[in-house]
Amino acid sequence: MPSTYLTYQIFQESSYKIKENTFLANAQLFLDESYNIEGSDIVSSKFIFNDTANRIELFVLGKEVSSEDLSILNAELANYNLKNTRIRILQERDVDDNVSGAELISQLENSYKRNEEIAQTKDQEIKQLRQQLEMLNKYAIDVPQFRDELTVQYPEINRFAFASAYEADKTGKLDTIPTFWVNWDDKAKEKQIEEREVQLHQWLKVKFRMDTVRVMRY
Repeated sequence: MPSTYLTYQIFQESSYKIKENTFLANAQLFLDESYNIEGSDIVSSKFIFNDTANRIELFVLGKEVSSEDLSILNAELANYNLKNTRIRILQERDVDDNVSGAELISQLENSYKRNEEIAQTKDQEIKQLRQQLEMLNKYAIDVPQFRDELTVQYPEINRFAFASAYEADKTGKLDTIPTFWVNWDDKAKEKQIEEREVQLHQWLKVKFRMDTVRVMRY
């Protein structure tokens, strides 16, 4: 496989994973902080990410969620960077009549048990989600401004790409490494490129206050 294609593929997969993780973290925080309809309890939830039209699916019991309640919830999504997301709510009145009472009770008991298990570790999960969001926000860059700065200081660069790359070793340890892919002008000599890569590496660490950063060619 050509190295350029492999690098591009890694970048695409890393970029998609970051978007998916951001969506999942934001969706969970949204439910934890914004779903406060009195008398209505979430039995189960499902987050569906597809990069263009995301969904939050909820099964709730208790007080019926009105269309006005749903509109308020959908409007609140923008505050959690969930602009391309819609909420779908399944309520008691939506349950298939063919489902027997015993089956419904069994489903609810199973959901209750799962929610109990989740509740036991909820504080820790929320903490981890917040840490993930802080990490993602830390590595976010203003692309137009960064492009202008890079063009002035490194005119030999034709194109660049950036992502937080996930790296795992054979033991299963996972690490996230901010990675810049750089395409240098063909007219630049190898020695010049090597020197400029060292300078770029140091500049990126200082500019974004990163302890670790990787610079690669593509």
